[in-house]
Amino acid sequence: MAALEAGRERMSNNELRMKKGMADTRDKSYVLAEYTALRDEIRHLNGLVSSTLHISVLASVGAIGYLMQVESLSILLFPAPFFILLPCLYTIISRVQAVMRVSGYIRVFLEEEGGLRYENRYLEYLSRISMAGPSRGFPFRKTIFYIHLSLGVMVFSVFVAKGCLPDFGRWPFVVGYLLVYISPLPFYYHAFKLVEKNWRKTFDEYWKRARDAEGARDELDKEKLEN
Repeated sequence: MAALEAGRERMSNNELRMKKGMADTRDKSYVLAEYTALRDEIRHLNGLVSSTLHISVLASVGAIGYLMQVESLSILLFPAPFFILLPCLYTIISRVQAVMRVSGYIRVFLEEEGGLRYENRYLEYLSRISMAGPSRGFPFRKTIFYIHLSLGVMVFSVFVAKGCLPDFGRWPFVVGYLLVYISPLPFYYHAFKLVEKNWRKTFDEYWKRARDAEGARDELDKEKLEN
């Protein structure tokens, strides 16, 4: 009788281990599926960044080429190229932020649960590049910013080279021209602040708070069920 009971207990333990193994396998498959979907989302966002950059550069260069062909430029035309440059710049920044937000989710939720390592290793790689000094690496988002800033400087240079300057003897016109010429600077400054911010650290902190809040809710629900 005792041997029969021991056999049943062993069978029960084996069934529990099998169920636990199946649950772990199912959980890992869910983690891998979500990881794959999010990596596809990152590739899609990177593609949008690339296409927006191409459109921005080509359209801006085309606008600059057109302005160089105009014999007499009006100051009213100066903001026109920036209606291409600035929206494209902000679009690219928002896409880069989205990539960092998704990669932060992967680091906090998926890599810790599924035994994956790419995003955390890449973050470690970036930190070591940063510690090696600015000469060892230049962030892609800063490259994008300076490309658009350089195109803006080229627009300004074309207008100055074509003699689109005020009559310095008439101060109201001088002030008006100055205001028009510096009008893109606040947008560039704001874009630069966005580029400078450590969004990876920010998103990681927000995702960790979300994970902790989710864990606290799960514990509370568990206590309610036990009571």
